Amino acid sequence: MTLRSLVERLPPGTGTEVLTAADLDLPVGPPVILDDPQAVDDRRIVLAVGVAGDARQTRLLRDLAPARPGAIVLRHPVSPAVVARASTCTPTRSAIG
Repeated sequence: MTLRSLVERLPPGTGTEVLTAADLDLPVGPPVILDDPQAVDDRRIVLAVGVAGDARQTRLLRDLAPARPGAIVLRHPVSPAVVARASTCTPTRSAIG
């Protein structure tokens, strides 16, 4: 499955923004709900819909950087400043509601 096809299949309300450092057409692993950043591995889709606020989002992106997730799905918008501070992902607006 590609990141693009997974994002297209997520139900409305799952998240509002997808952050990814990967090409949307590369294969990705199955989604994982963020409970433990150490459980995330390369190309997994991280559902972090409860993470809000600049400080928490920056910490999330930094904590997940070594794992190289395929994408991070968030319900709350991510500011460009958060992405710049974490410098791990490129924000890609999704069409998931």
